[in-house]
Order: sequence, then C-alpha cells, then structure tokens
Amino acid sequence: MTKWWKKNWLVALILLLAFFLSLMVVVPSGLRYCKNTSCGVMFWGANEHDGIWHLAVSNTLFLRSPYETPNMSGQRLGGYNYLLDFLIATTGRLTSINTSTLYFQILPVLWFSVFAFCTFRFARAYSKTKTYIYSLLFFGFFGSSLSYLLSLINRGTIWGSGGLLSMQSLQNLLNIQFSLSLIPFYLILTGLTEDKRNLQDYLKYGIYLFVALGLKFYTGVGIAVYMATDLVVRIIKEKKLSLTIFTKNILVAFFGVAASLLFYLPTSLDGSPLIFKPFATVNPLVEDSSLLYIPQIAQKIYDEQGIKLLILEVFILFLYVVFNYGSRIFALLGLINKEKGSVSRDTTISVFVTSILLLLIAALFVQRGVWWNTVQFLYVSMFLTNILAANGLDRLFRLGRRYGKLLGIGVILMTLPTNLDIVRSFAHFPGNSYIPDQEIAALRFLSGQEGGVVLADYLVTERSVKQLPTVREAYDTSYVAAYSGKQSFLNDLVQLDLMNTNYAERLKMVKTYDCTVLSLVSYVYELNNRPYIGNYEKCDKQLGEIFKNEMVTIYQTI
Repeated sequence: MTKWWKKNWLVALILLLAFFLSLMVVVPSGLRYCKNTSCGVMFWGANEHDGIWHLAVSNTLFLRSPYETPNMSGQRLGGYNYLLDFLIATTGRLTSINTSTLYFQILPVLWFSVFAFCTFRFARAYSKTKTYIYSLLFFGFFGSSLSYLLSLINRGTIWGSGGLLSMQSLQNLLNIQFSLSLIPFYLILTGLTEDKRNLQDYLKYGIYLFVALGLKFYTGVGIAVYMATDLVVRIIKEKKLSLTIFTKNILVAFFGVAASLLFYLPTSLDGSPLIFKPFATVNPLVEDSSLLYIPQIAQKIYDEQGIKLLILEVFILFLYVVFNYGSRIFALLGLINKEKGSVSRDTTISVFVTSILLLLIAALFVQRGVWWNTVQFLYVSMFLTNILAANGLDRLFRLGRRYGKLLGIGVILMTLPTNLDIVRSFAHFPGNSYIPDQEIAALRFLSGQEGGVVLADYLVTERSVKQLPTVREAYDTSYVAAYSGKQSFLNDLVQLDLMNTNYAERLKMVKTYDCTVLSLVSYVYELNNRPYIGNYEKCDKQLGEIFKNEMVTIYQTI
C-alpha cells in the first residue's frame, strides 16, 4: 500500500483535496451548533432549502398512498424525481438512522467513494495513457467557470464569484440527486466503450437509465441522448442497422419510459415541460449588471432581426460557453496535439455530440414553472466536457512542448479563483441560517402527535439581513414538514413552482385567513413573535393550545 501511494502520489493528493473540499459544501449542514446564544441546526448555502426539502419528502413520503407532496397536503407527488427520497426514507426505517444524518453526512461520503471508483474505471476503459486519470479527476472535482472575471470587472474582487454562473464540479454535492445520477451515467459511458455488447449489457444500461431518471430528469435525458448518439455512430461505422442492435436499444428505451411514467406522471403540466424560447437563458449574461453586462449588445437583441440577430445571439452564446465552461474550453486546445489510438474515438465523438446537444437544449428552451431551470442540462453537458477537457490537458503535458506545458499549468491556475471562492463561502461560521433549539423542540413534540396536516403561516418573500437568520426568516422552506414528519397545508412555493403545481387557490385561502383552512388541518404552528391565529377568531372551528415554549406555540383544531 505504501508503494502504491508513493507511486501514485498525485492521484492521492487530488483525491485527498477533493474529499475534504467537496464534502465541505454539504457535511457541516444539518448539525447543531451555537453562535453566542443562538443555538440550533445550521445550514450552509443551498442546503437551507434543497436539503430541507429532501428531508421533508423523506420524512412524509409514507404517510399517504399514492405519495403526496410534504408542502401542500392532498397534492399528489408527481412530476418529480423522488427516488433518492424513497431510498433515504426506506433506509431510515430499516436502520433507524436519522434521515438528516443519511442525507447530509453518510450519502456524500458514499457518493465520493463510488464516484471516484467510477472515474477510475472509465479512465481505464477510455484512455490507454496512465496519466489521463490525473486530468479526469482534476476536472471531475475542480473544473470551474471564469465567473471570477465577471466579479473582478464589476466589483474588483473574486469573492462572491462562485454563485454567479452555473454550478461547477466542486459544488456538485449541493445537488446530491444530480451527483448520484452521474454514477449510472459513468457506468453506461464505461460499458459503451466496448464494441462487443450483449443483451445482458443493455439490460444493465436500461436499469442505469431508470435509476438516473429516478434521481435526476436532466441526467436521464442526457443518457438517452448519449445512447441515441452512440447508436447513430455505430450505424455509421458499421454501415448497417441490425435488428439485434435496434432491439437492444428498444429494451433500454422501455426502462426509460417506465421511469418516466413512475416518477413524472401524473403531472399538472399543460403541455410539454420545455418551451422553445431561444437564448432566453443565455442573454442575461450581457443584460444583467452583475454579469458581463454590455448594454449596447443587450439593446441590439431587441432591435435586430433576421440573420443579424442570429449572428448576435451566436456571439453571446460563445461568450456564455467560454465563461461557464471556463478552464475546460482552454484545455480542449490540447486536442490539437493529435495522437492516434490513445482514447476511444467512438466514445469521444458521442461525448462531444451529446455535450453540444445538451448545451443547445439549455440555450434554446426554458422550463415551465421556473423558466431558468433548464440550466441543469448545462450541468450534464459540463460533466461530459470534463472527459474531453481531461484528454486535452493530458496531451498538453505529455505531448506539448514548452508552450503546451505552460498552457496546461495556465488551465490549472484558471480553476483556482472560483474554487477558492466556493471554499470560502462554505468555510465561514456561522452558517447561512439555522433552526433554533426551541423550534426543534416544538417540532419534535409535533412529530409525536397523531397524524394530521399542519398550518404554518410563513411565506417568506424577502430574506432577513441578520448575520444568522432563522430558516424561517431566510427562506420559504418545508422545514416544519421536514422536522415534524407531518405535511404542511402550504409552504415552499418555489418548490411547488418547480413541480408546476397550481397553488393559487390555496394561497388565496391562507392570505385571507379563510375559515375553511381550519377544517382541513389538525395543527396550527405559530411563532410567538408573529402571532396570527387571532385572524381565525371569527371561525366556528376552535383551537386548543397543546404546546408552548419561549418561541413557539402549537394549537390543535377541536
């Protein structure tokens, strides 16, 4: 073992850095800390919403059949990839391990181990060079954008640049579903490097596609596009389409359809989840004052037509790619150093074509509900681009002359500023928000009560300016459902928008304190510094106090 570490010290160094830095974005969240007199469960970054949402789904999933959303009682859980939440809920029941511990601490460590292993397997199958793994690990964990240039231009500092553009490799665990979905994608990529594939192989690919779709819709689509591209490449190579190959791909498609029906139907969507709106997600780069912001070009988007507008949009798309893909783009320059047979040519073509197609989907379409969410196709595209960029970087160091090695060093240095800012944004204490001990105590009491729906009158529209706000003051989340294990009547409207759920009528009921609400809930959760049950005094339904501490009062409908 000692000899291996000495021989592969660079791999060991990359993995060691990657382990601590990538886990930093998620592992500290969900644990109890104190800052002066403020004690409770703290959260960093997007975990204050996304992590709490997954806890809410996991802790309420088995309350109803068919499954319902935790943040809008009675609403069926459709149009959502809940496989991760199902696995967490099931594991929690079988092992009695707290779902928060599973999500924030155990899963990330397991993911890192398996993802690193899959990276090694793919590198060995794809490339004949022993040094390729260095570059693939580097981009897989540290590939980054050039967002720091935007921050430098606008504010004269790199700090705050990590969240300006799309999510980068070091931030993957902020989106654990996405991170996990990359594992079945890697398994398929590795399998398809082989020319000989039997029916059993395609059966496995179908299962991998099913799992990926259950974890992340966008990765599942990416896999489907990749397999279709691989099929076309194979047909062109063999100059025929055999019935056997076609049948094997139909088998994979069957699993894709099954996953779509299970996880994404029923849905409240009126039409396709994607709307064709070319460059709507790209143009903010030159329109937003916090980004590149070129007002002259931004104005021309609305003034020009025809071919002039198309040329302008293509130019903006080019800038969008350069800034988002960052160091990956410059690493691709290494592919100029031609080297026959070092990597799988068919895989390279399929990866390149799929990456471009996913980029185009992200650039040409918006999503119903939350329009900008098609950016997640870009995440998958950048994951695939890591494979090509790693090949380029590897060639720069192996085949390039002095200028090539200098460019390779330059590519590595380009990744530092954004990654430093990401580390800085998660290394601070205290976290971004917390759930106070008093609320945790109230929610634990509530979890021990008989089943029923909870009304919690908090729909946060503006974040508190406090250094350490409570979760309730920071974001409209599903924290009551997450820590009580009971569905709430209505909250976390952003998540409902993401799932294209129509909540307008219910929101009206909450805002007008409609008496009907009390007949639909069993418990009312009230913060003492924001009392609201007085608005229901006119109602026939009575409320009885069943819990009170210095921060929270809980009532039961009678």
